[in-house]
Amino acid sequence: CSGLPEGHTRPVGLSLVEYRVRTIGTSPNITENGLLKQYFSVVPNGIGSDMFRVVIVDDEPAFIKLFHDYLADVRCISIVGEADNGATGIELVKALSPDAIITDMNMPDMTGLDVVRAVAEDYPETRSILTSGNPDPGYLSLARQEGAIGFIPKNRLSAESILQVLKSEA
Repeated sequence: CSGLPEGHTRPVGLSLVEYRVRTIGTSPNITENGLLKQYFSVVPNGIGSDMFRVVIVDDEPAFIKLFHDYLADVRCISIVGEADNGATGIELVKALSPDAIITDMNMPDMTGLDVVRAVAEDYPETRSILTSGNPDPGYLSLARQEGAIGFIPKNRLSAESILQVLKSEA
């Protein structure tokens, strides 16, 4: 589970969003402030039943980009939405019904634990993963107490670490 669907290659210079729009035939949802919040709403047939649809919630644009860089060519994970705050992240979970939400711990409007708690209570079919720039080992137990399936410190964030957590609870 580490590449594009069999037989697919992304042309050099073509962003992942442009590639997906061209190959899947759906257009991205541009919000009123110009941010791309929902990349596509369908998953093409043939990718497989182990596809994980995820929403990313982080107030730091650099980490949103990092998630995209890490997951760009991972064929079994698709980022279906992103938010820069907890409230918008919860709204995206409500609208998109993703398999998982990956949320930062420290955000201006609410903590990642608040997001995890709300998702666990209102959308129990969506799994939550907490991330933080602070690698505090106590965050794992706090995250699990609130309903998360795991915690990944940002300094250990990778496609492999995300897949490992997602598959451990699949």
